[in-house]
Amino acid sequence: MKGQIENKKIIDGAKKEGKVTWYTSLAGDIVNSLVKGFEEKYPFIKVEVFRGDQANVVQRITQEAQANKNIVDVIEVTSDGALLLKEMGLTVPYFSPGAVKLPETYRISADGNTVWQSIDRISYIGFSYNTSKLPPAAVPQTLNDLLKPELKDKLHIVSSTTGVRWVGAVLNQLGEEEGRKFLSQMSGQNVKVQSISGAALMELVAQGEAPASVSIFRNHNDQQKAKGASVEWLPIEPVIANAGGVIVAKEVKNPNASMLLIDFLLGSDGGGIFKKAQYSTPLDQISFKFWLPETNFETSKQYEQAYEQWKQIFNSTFK
Repeated sequence: MKGQIENKKIIDGAKKEGKVTWYTSLAGDIVNSLVKGFEEKYPFIKVEVFRGDQANVVQRITQEAQANKNIVDVIEVTSDGALLLKEMGLTVPYFSPGAVKLPETYRISADGNTVWQSIDRISYIGFSYNTSKLPPAAVPQTLNDLLKPELKDKLHIVSSTTGVRWVGAVLNQLGEEEGRKFLSQMSGQNVKVQSISGAALMELVAQGEAPASVSIFRNHNDQQKAKGASVEWLPIEPVIANAGGVIVAKEVKNPNASMLLIDFLLGSDGGGIFKKAQYSTPLDQISFKFWLPETNFETSKQYEQAYEQWKQIFNSTFK
């Protein structure tokens, strides 16, 4: 009974607020799908959305705070962005039934049952190839298989954050010395660097213009496969996890509507929409090991320093 009373109080409060402002780094139709699903469930709440890449989302929140014009209620960005906003004092802990159910790996706990961040969606980065362009004998099963002579001139990688984080994952898995040695050997494979998005590179793989890539999101591969493309994705370790998390702005204007949106994103409603868009959720069973880079660092500064080192190695390896 108590839970029902508390839920009614939140819904009554949300009806009075009438809206919730959501800033997210999610891209594509998934944003509209989530908003539509939430507004259909709670027709008395209007979701006002700002969508941008993570740097733009963080910059906007920072500038609004500096101008004392705080607008955002709920924020959804990847783990490094959430860590940075927390360190800047722009977020607060919150309680959500959905967050409590998550494995500890997917939440940053605060006091009691509250959390600073809860992961709502995950994308995995691994190896994708066009089955008509890569013969079975050339398909790698392990990291060292990427050095096969049959793969020379056939591998592609993006120059964006995704590619740089792949270098970091190699170093994390093999260690500094062995990782650098492996990457030096990789340079002899004439890996082609693509200065485009991961989704755009996946389209090249689907079209056969790029036979294979080490830096493809599984959901992008699955989306192309659903369209009939002859592509496959393999979890060749190190598989990198790119996780988006839900956080709450310090100056939240619509607390009740915010709690409903958070529960929607973390619950079965939002989870179903994420899965339909080929995203994974924290409650999915995964058969392979993965690495979430941000978990290795206590501060955003430590992560940034490591990232810059990975970027230097990336640039010297893949020219």
